[in-house]
Amino acid sequence: MAGLAAAEAPQLPPGMDPVYYALSLLRQRKLEKCLTISTHYLTLNASPNRAGTPTGATATSPRITDTMHESMWFIQTKAMVLQCWYDDAEIVDDGVDDVLMEGEQAVVSTSHRHGTARRGAAGASVAAGAAGQLGTSGGGRPVSSRYGYARPGTLQNRPGSVRGAAGGTAVRPVTGRFVRLGTASLLSVPGGPHINLQALNLERYAQEKPMVAKLLCDYLLYVEHKPKIALELCTAALRPAKTVMAPATPLPSAPGVAIKLPMGGAGEGLPPVLPMCAAAGVAAVQEQVGIASTNDWWWKARLAKANYQLGLLREAEKYLKAALFDAPTNASVGAGMLAKESKALPGGGGVRHRRAFANYNASVVMQLGKVYLKMDQPLTALETYEAALEVNPFDHHVVLCCARLRDELHEPGTAYELYNQVLRLDSSNIEAIACIGAHLFYERNQPELALRYYRRLLQMGVHTTEVWANMGLCAFYTFQMELSLRCLSRALTLCKEDSQRADVWYNVGHVGIGMGNMTFAERAFRLAVGADVTHAEALNNLAVLAYERKKEKAGRRLLDTAVLAAPGLTEALYNTAVISFQEGELELSYQMVMRALEAEPDHPQAVVLHSKLRERFLAL
Repeated sequence: MAGLAAAEAPQLPPGMDPVYYALSLLRQRKLEKCLTISTHYLTLNASPNRAGTPTGATATSPRITDTMHESMWFIQTKAMVLQCWYDDAEIVDDGVDDVLMEGEQAVVSTSHRHGTARRGAAGASVAAGAAGQLGTSGGGRPVSSRYGYARPGTLQNRPGSVRGAAGGTAVRPVTGRFVRLGTASLLSVPGGPHINLQALNLERYAQEKPMVAKLLCDYLLYVEHKPKIALELCTAALRPAKTVMAPATPLPSAPGVAIKLPMGGAGEGLPPVLPMCAAAGVAAVQEQVGIASTNDWWWKARLAKANYQLGLLREAEKYLKAALFDAPTNASVGAGMLAKESKALPGGGGVRHRRAFANYNASVVMQLGKVYLKMDQPLTALETYEAALEVNPFDHHVVLCCARLRDELHEPGTAYELYNQVLRLDSSNIEAIACIGAHLFYERNQPELALRYYRRLLQMGVHTTEVWANMGLCAFYTFQMELSLRCLSRALTLCKEDSQRADVWYNVGHVGIGMGNMTFAERAFRLAVGADVTHAEALNNLAVLAYERKKEKAGRRLLDTAVLAAPGLTEALYNTAVISFQEGELELSYQMVMRALEAEPDHPQAVVLHSKLRERFLAL
């Protein structure tokens, strides 16, 4: 056993201090190796026969002192935090508003101003024709990924399709998702949990050990995913320290002697990095490390994050605004960090005058905008972003947030200019390139220019099904049929899900229609239905082809199946209304056309059919 343990011991460079080596690995972001080194030496130091050579270690194995032991624990915890850390400022669809919005948490505004609604806005249809003509899905436009790039967490419906995400994904509680993300991280430290959270003295660590307290806060939020305990720690850190008279005789202290953090597993505590001090010296320690926790914007931002994860959006808004706008009591704010006061945007926002930023931080600004979007206040979020851009106009992250929001507010022209501004600041931004390509394809009807942007994505190494499918559609609309089929064939080889494969086959079917080969198109649509039996667009187009071949019964069954698969698909509802109108079923036709107009009020063919039905009913 001793030989096996020695063989598993990590090898250090000759003459290298283990703590320095672990710190070097941490700075290089070699987190797995850093955790292996730190865990090994912490286990050696906690061995029962600590006085002699540990069992399974050689006589030449380096020993670490108590101070080095504290540093190694700090490095190990920091590595665990970095291993589990992710940028959640851009993840917007995490299910908080669907699950945790109850009672006082329900702060979604119910009064929408004109032109500001972000939900349920149906785009105007560009299709035109007689009321008796059957329409294909999407007004003749193939279904594709609009941007060819999906931000993490976005589970909205695909553009051009009314089918939602898989069952249960849109109503997933935020805390449950965080727990799943952190399950595997506990396996990196053998012997159970890294810290015994129930035995933590949060008040003392927050007041006397600010550096360790900050590390513990990140550990609670990103590794353990316990926002309630993190909220208690942040509250204790922001609470002013109590004034305690110093004792008459100084307390004896020795370097390396400290109250130890309660640990799990073996039960032996690991002392923190900074030594503890008497209660009267709390302010001195905080001054020494350069931290005034009672007015520290970092603690306010973490407190807001904990409230957000708990679904308390009003509290999160309050503390995020405090982190941005509350000036420190012992520091002066530079003139360059002050935002100019200006009037609110036309249409109204929640803020009449913009306040000056005392502590500008792009991540905090994005978090505040995210909270406003959750509360369905897009204009207030937009005003926050624009105020931040007045302070730092070169922050492409905030510009990108503005562009996304403008796009959601149905302002494609303004969003296009902002995406171009993002590319001027960061020429390798994948999302901006994809969104500009989509804008050129859909809004400006310039597929040849959009093809250049998608080729740029391929040159940058973004080889996804969506990019190849969009390239195929751009090539199809520039009459490059061979290139279009090659791109769509490449997209099929990259499909990982049946829904993606169904969408690509659906686009192949539209290429067949463009070439005039209806048999080829019908086969492609059938393959799309074979990949995903709920693909309503392919079912609708198969019904149209069946009616053109005088197969009314098969076409009617396919239309009914399409309506059942997607009750809000405009084309299927309209086609059912047309067939019912031609067969004399006026009541069913009226019901279907009303559902179609409810899904898309500006559908011109449905409007004409609705007027004909009204005339027929008045004649009766």
